Amino acid sequence: MEFKREKHYGERNRPVKLREVGFEWFRSITLPVMFFLFSLPAVTGHSVKTPAEIKVTARVELLNSRVKARNGKIDASGVVVWLESIEGDSPRGPRTRQKILQRGKRFTPHVMAVERGTEVYFPNLDPFFHNVFSLYEGKRFDLGLYASGDTRPVIFNRVGISYIFCNIHPRMSAIVVTLATPYFAISDEEGAVTIGNVPEDQATHSQRSHLFDGRSDLCLLART
Repeated sequence: MEFKREKHYGERNRPVKLREVGFEWFRSITLPVMFFLFSLPAVTGHSVKTPAEIKVTARVELLNSRVKARNGKIDASGVVVWLESIEGDSPRGPRTRQKILQRGKRFTPHVMAVERGTEVYFPNLDPFFHNVFSLYEGKRFDLGLYASGDTRPVIFNRVGISYIFCNIHPRMSAIVVTLATPYFAISDEEGAVTIGNVPEDQATHSQRSHLFDGRSDLCLLART
C-alpha cells in the first residue's frame, strides 16, 4: 500500500512537459471557439449563405439602322451589353480560352466580348495563308502570315475595342470588346440579351449598363 501511495505521489509531482502544456492550451480554446461558431446563426437569426445569382435580361432595338431587313425584320445581333462591376477591377481566376475562326475569308464570330486577360486563338481553316492584326485602340498586335491548319493566340489584357483585320484579305474584319467585368452578353438577332450568373447585389446596385454596336447604329436598351 505504501508503494502505491508513493507511485501516485511521484506521478503528481513529476515535471510537466512543454508539449503537454501546449496541447492543454489548444484544447482549452478550441472548444469555446467551435461552440461560438456553431451557435452564431442561432444567436443572430441569420445563417451563412452564398450570394444568390440571377439572370439579367434586356432587349436591344436598333434605330435608324443601316442593316437591311430580312423577312421584314432587322438583325439586331452583335450588340455587346455589360454591367459595371461593383467589386471594382479586382483580380480573378484564369479565363476560358476563346476562338475566332478564319473560314471562307471571314472571321467567325464577327463580334466577341471577353474579360480582360482572356486568351483568344485565331485558327486558319482556309486552304490559304491569312494574317491577323490590330492597330487601333484596344489590344495592338500582328500575328504575321501563317498557313492553313495553324493557329496563333493573343491575350487581350487591355480594356477597349480591338478592330481586327487580315493583311491579305481587306474585307475580313472582326471586333473584340475587352471588358473589366465578367457580367456581359451579346444580343441575338431579335435583340434579346441575357447576362447569367449575376450576383443579386450586383444586379441591384449596378447603376450603369453599357452597350457597344460596331455598326455605329443608334441603340435603345430596355431591361426586361
